[in-house]
Amino acid sequence: LPYIKFEESFKRDFNSHQVDTDKVKLMETLAKIANLLKNDNGNIRGLKADGGILYEDMKNNRVDGNPIGHFRITQSIRASCMSENGFLKLRHFGNHDYVNNNP
Repeated sequence: LPYIKFEESFKRDFNSHQVDTDKVKLMETLAKIANLLKNDNGNIRGLKADGGILYEDMKNNRVDGNPIGHFRITQSIRASCMSENGFLKLRHFGNHDYVNNNP
């Protein structure tokens, strides 16, 4: 997918996740995100403006000065990520509390 990178932690979370419908919804959401990023040359402002994705930066969570963000997959499933050099780096995937406690 254009403008998206997968960290090893995200791959592990995805592979260990047991609910296939969550994985399908993730792929649909990532396709939408990739399209928004493509239309905005990798800028995340379109993700923040989209009411379905609900992308936002997490408070007090940064890596090398860059904020860690998260977005909604379903009512209870989230993904954490960082915007870096025009790419969205996916960090974690899973239930709301897991992602928020392990950004």
